[in-house]
Formats: sequence, C-alpha cells, structure tokens
Amino acid sequence: MAVALSVTVGSSCAVFVGLRLLRTREPQLRTLLLAGSVASYAILLWARPGSLWLSDAGVLLVAIAGAFMLGSLLKNKGAVVTFCVAAAVADVLSFSGGLTRHLLDQYRGSSEVLPYLAVFSPIDGESVPIIGMGDLIVTGALFLALERIGFRTPEVGTVLIFTIVAALIVGWIVGGVPAIPFIAGGVIAYVGFWLDRSARID
Repeated sequence: MAVALSVTVGSSCAVFVGLRLLRTREPQLRTLLLAGSVASYAILLWARPGSLWLSDAGVLLVAIAGAFMLGSLLKNKGAVVTFCVAAAVADVLSFSGGLTRHLLDQYRGSSEVLPYLAVFSPIDGESVPIIGMGDLIVTGALFLALERIGFRTPEVGTVLIFTIVAALIVGWIVGGVPAIPFIAGGVIAYVGFWLDRSARID
C-alpha cells in the first residue's frame, strides 16, 4: 500500500510540475515539447521495449501533454464543473463495462498494451498498474485549469492529491474503483466552497 501511495502521489506531482514548466515556456518551444512527447510515446507504443521505467516515463510525458491541451480548453468555473461531471460519468461507464474494464480483463490475461496506458510499480515481485493515464490527464487538466482561473496552487494541488489518494485507498479496500468520480467530486466541492467563501467576503 505504501508503494502504491508513493507512486500515485509522485506521478501526480510529476504531472503538476511538468504542466507548470510547460506553461512558462515560449509558445513555439511549448509546441515542440508537446509534439516531442506525443511522438516519443508513439515510438514506445510501436517498439514496446518491455522496460517498466520507459513505459512509465512515456505515460507521464503523454499525460502532461494531454492534460495541458485539455486544461487549456477549460476557461472558467462553469466549464470546470461541467467537465468534472462528464468525466466522472464517462469513467464510471468505462470502469463498469467499457474500455477500462476491457483493459483490466486483458491485463489479467497478460495484456501487452496496458503497461503503456498506466503507471506501473513492482509490488511483491509483480508489476502492478497503479494509476491510469486517463486519471493523470484529467487530474492534470483540472490542476492547470483551476490555476489559470485564479485558484491558489497549493490548495488545488492538495485537493487533487487528497482525492486521488482517497480513491486509491477505497479501491485497495474494495478491489478497485474508478478514480475520476472522487477527483471530480472533490473539485466540485472545492469550487463550491471557494465561491461561497468569496460571496461571504464580498
């Protein structure tokens, strides 16, 4: 459990740091970095070198790129809340019988693709998927969007990390849960609290 927690928090923080670095780059350099990340990931998918470190690095790179592109589209609080609801519903459907469930079932039968769609870590001598690329993209997109809208970065990071860890703990107890509903619920509650706090101050 400690390994899973550290990998989850570390992966999320790596995405947050990557997004902040991207945001401060010149537009042309940023475009090159985004294209390079996607191209590197495509090469990994084609070559499938079988290295856990390379596949994890590829997942993190493309998660940062995807989160930046998606988060840039969320311009206001209403868009963030709408995105949260849509992402949570999609994740529940995918986990219960869609793509996520299909990939997990494949993994139990030794899938060759799943290692490039999630961050893995060795636990008890076995490589185990800890957090999916989709979870990292959604989390990163919300981090970037909320920060750009004007929410405090430490608060945003804390809310997102807390909700991801909560999803991991509950999933560990019950045998797996979709993480995005936890993330979405936490963000919606945070945005609502922030708006209420602003209204009271005004």
